[in-house]
Amino acid sequence: MKISKFGLAVRVLLVATVMYAMTLALCVLAYNTWVEDELLKYPEYVRLYVDFFSFWATSCGTAWIIFGMALMLAWVGLLAFFW
Repeated sequence: MKISKFGLAVRVLLVATVMYAMTLALCVLAYNTWVEDELLKYPEYVRLYVDFFSFWATSCGTAWIIFGMALMLAWVGLLAFFW
């Protein structure tokens, strides 16, 4: 069974997109769990004033944004080239 270049590229990008989505969700979940655990270190009356960066402001979140943009450009380039 022969697969065309377009079919192979779509399958590779689909796998990359699913892996990206799953690992991103796990990273956000792990970060939120870490924030909740860190908040427990403070007294209850101080917790309202303790603020952490959102996930997207961290270096890991920024790397995920850049990788997501590269993945999006790969999809757009694939569709523009083969369409």
